[in-house]
Amino acid sequence: MGLGLPAAAAHALDAAGRRIGALFPCRIVVWEAEPGFQHVYHLNTMLLARETGLAPDTETWTALVAQLEDMIDDAFATLGESATASMENPSATNSPICPRDSLLHMSEDWIDELREIRQRKGDYFREHPHSPIPQDQQGEQFPGLEYFDVDPDLRFELDLKEHDEKEEITVETTADGEQHYLRYGEFAFEIDGEEHTLQAYRPIGGEERFWVPFRDETNDEETYGAGRYLDLEPDEHQTPEGKWILDLNQAYNPTCAYNAAYECPLIPMANWLDVRVEAGEKDYPGEPAGAHGHHH
Repeated sequence: MGLGLPAAAAHALDAAGRRIGALFPCRIVVWEAEPGFQHVYHLNTMLLARETGLAPDTETWTALVAQLEDMIDDAFATLGESATASMENPSATNSPICPRDSLLHMSEDWIDELREIRQRKGDYFREHPHSPIPQDQQGEQFPGLEYFDVDPDLRFELDLKEHDEKEEITVETTADGEQHYLRYGEFAFEIDGEEHTLQAYRPIGGEERFWVPFRDETNDEETYGAGRYLDLEPDEHQTPEGKWILDLNQAYNPTCAYNAAYECPLIPMANWLDVRVEAGEKDYPGEPAGAHGHHH
């Protein structure tokens, strides 16, 4: 079927912090049941990797799955009416998992790319069986996802000031658990003429990505009360000159903003900003699953 693209495998491995090992993005099994009749099975290993903890539960990973949902469907369509697609196990779907060029690649068309990512995320949340949105709010009942207008002034190209001592910190989660990160460095930027800083955290375990969560003065009003996240991937958010693209327009909600069954790390106090960040995703307009009250 022509789906085994080396670039796709490399992108998936990078997004998972190289922890997946030999797990490649596509698993297609084809065999001939009888002359002229083939069975085609597609196992969505990206979803399996996320559910087993091999891949991060981040927006980058969600976009990697969601942005290409038509690819596998198109591939199955080319097999003809005699091809039979089936589910191998509950973690198997005929969803696309083989990326072409990443939509997160930053170019001169970054605004169009950002809008495309938002569209694909909305489609994924509305229709996909693994969507975190409660089932009674999917399909035609899906209220959509809301965002601030894109603001180019809140997209920065910055040097990361590495800390001399990269302290290991423990971050509590919404499920009374713990996650561990290295406080790796600091970004400094200005909003409305005032300087602010955000700490960049690197997950323990050798991953190269940075987690940059934050709270701000829009929380509990326009945005999710517990704050929002940014993920910085070297291949997607670093310029050829080595600067990092800190784009607050890419700020997204933790998964528990839609469904309380998920476990989400809480925002370290070092990243509580005393300014309104009117960029990125707003609070979910629907009612989160398992919520006991909901703030807008």
